[in-house]
Amino acid sequence: MRANKIHQVAFILIIKDRKKKIFGAFCDEPLQKRTGFYGHTETFVFEFNPELQIYKKGKGPKANHFYIKSTENNIAIGFNDIAIWMSGDITRGVT
Repeated sequence: MRANKIHQVAFILIIKDRKKKIFGAFCDEPLQKRTGFYGHTETFVFEFNPELQIYKKGKGPKANHFYIKSTENNIAIGFNDIAIWMSGDITRGVT
């Protein structure tokens, strides 16, 4: 983690859906109410399928860019494509 982020808290989001699929994200910044995306390239998403698969930011035009967007109404992780989306009350979601 970057030295200038010493007072900020990273977190891991782990989700188990109705089909018992387990996936989530490592987010390098705490959730914040913002209209745009934030975070850095340390953010990534993962799944257990059945082994752990990690999807990090890649290079090139088709790269995965996983960043964070959170408002009162929803949480989204992704940039070019949203990898994880949840409603603000976490009762609905899409991957």
